Amino acid sequence: MAKTRGTTKQRGLGYAHQQERKRLLPLAYNTPCPLCGYLMCLDEQLDLDHVVPRCFGGQTGEPGSGRIVHASCNRAEGPRIRRALRHQWAVMGTSEIRSRRW
Repeated sequence: MAKTRGTTKQRGLGYAHQQERKRLLPLAYNTPCPLCGYLMCLDEQLDLDHVVPRCFGGQTGEPGSGRIVHASCNRAEGPRIRRALRHQWAVMGTSEIRSRRW
């Protein structure tokens, strides 16, 4: 049986997140992606990224809490954070991941 990720609201991407994305999206076209530096075009998939990752306490809906980035850049960022956390836990002597909420 496949694992379900829950609804957008359960994942912390509910109404406030969607409204913030809707507000920032028109301003992001033809500007560089903050993560890769390439221009974000009208025909590309774009996501609202949390400036402070949710696993570190980042919130949606606060002014300045989000930015528009390429969807591929945003989705590649999660595994990078996970690897960094694993490395930190290895240094601290903890090997298990206790939360999958990012």
